[in-house]
Amino acid sequence: MSLVSPHDIHRIQALQPGQFALPSLDWHTHQLLEDSPRLRKSIACIRTILINHGLRSVADHLDVDDSKPWPTRMEELQRGIITRMQDYLGHPSTAVLIEVFHMVQLWGGASGRNIYVRSGGFQQNFDCGAYASFAMAASSRGETLEQRIKCMIRAANQISHWGPSFATKHSRFWGEAAGAAAMPIYDRNIARGCLGHRIVRWVDYPQYVRDLTAAAERREVPSELLERSMFNFFASPAGQEWLELRTGRA
Repeated sequence: MSLVSPHDIHRIQALQPGQFALPSLDWHTHQLLEDSPRLRKSIACIRTILINHGLRSVADHLDVDDSKPWPTRMEELQRGIITRMQDYLGHPSTAVLIEVFHMVQLWGGASGRNIYVRSGGFQQNFDCGAYASFAMAASSRGETLEQRIKCMIRAANQISHWGPSFATKHSRFWGEAAGAAAMPIYDRNIARGCLGHRIVRWVDYPQYVRDLTAAAERREVPSELLERSMFNFFASPAGQEWLELRTGRA
């Protein structure tokens, strides 16, 4: 693992594609998602899509109280997701499973809209059995990392318009809900910033999970704290510069 100062332009530029690297940050303090116009617009967009598809009850899991900071609302939604996942794990129910799926899509924002708006919409694109298998693999505490990821990929590939950027948001929460080893999110910013890859591919995910887990153990912090620090950093101006130095402009 390479640990690089966000200010060391030459070292960042020297990182090779596929080389795992992290910006040196404060990883010991819990962080909320950073508030931003982009976050608000993204969540508002997916919430509207859910409402337009008859899913207001899901959209209303996000507190609409404008006096409450957006990061706090997102944290509350995340806790609600974990609770509903635990409900499902304790008493499996198709209705709860589908509700959980929509809740995570809401948390993830507008980039998860395609499953609702393309190729005939959600009913045509979603496979409940495949998602149940995905949830089982992501929440497993008895299988190896490789077994879990292999099962996750096989299941995810049966759901249209649902790639690793969003599927790993789901695996992240299923793992936490079950108290299983972390299955972190692997989206475009993470792929670019940590591995120098412009495209998010399942084939790179096992390496990312192993490297992130090892980095967290070495720094003696939970991988979830490390993950959130990176999300916030890559959304910042300094983080955007890091991404451009590793892979060029988006």
